[in-house]
Amino acid sequence: MTDDQKDKIEPVLQEKLQAYRDFLTATLLLQEALGNEEMDQVTRLLADREKLAGKVDRLDQQLSRYEHVPLPPADRSRQAKITDGMTDILTSIVAANDACNTLAASKCAGIRSDLMMVRQKEAGLHGYTAQPQRPPVFLNVKT
Repeated sequence: MTDDQKDKIEPVLQEKLQAYRDFLTATLLLQEALGNEEMDQVTRLLADREKLAGKVDRLDQQLSRYEHVPLPPADRSRQAKITDGMTDILTSIVAANDACNTLAASKCAGIRSDLMMVRQKEAGLHGYTAQPQRPPVFLNVKT
């Protein structure tokens, strides 16, 4: 491996590690926004996460160029520390994302329940205020 190739791998790994950190932060903020029902914030954070996922994909493409390049032990050790950090962050991301999914599903179930109650009330109101089947009879009370 040339020194030029070796010097290109570690900065890309560091950038990927930072992208994972940013994704975790966005996911934790998303969890908070979902809990507070701040839908503008939820939308923005979902877009941020999408951009970060795209960035990780681009970095993976860059790293794939060096996939089969042998590394000296010292470089392998440094890169292993970075990838171990990535693994830890990915574990946290999965946990936070699962919490977001659970929270979103719970909110959806609550909204569904509320809508069903509104629908039942609406049906009851329509039944109560329904027009009678025959026209009303007016009495002529002249004496």
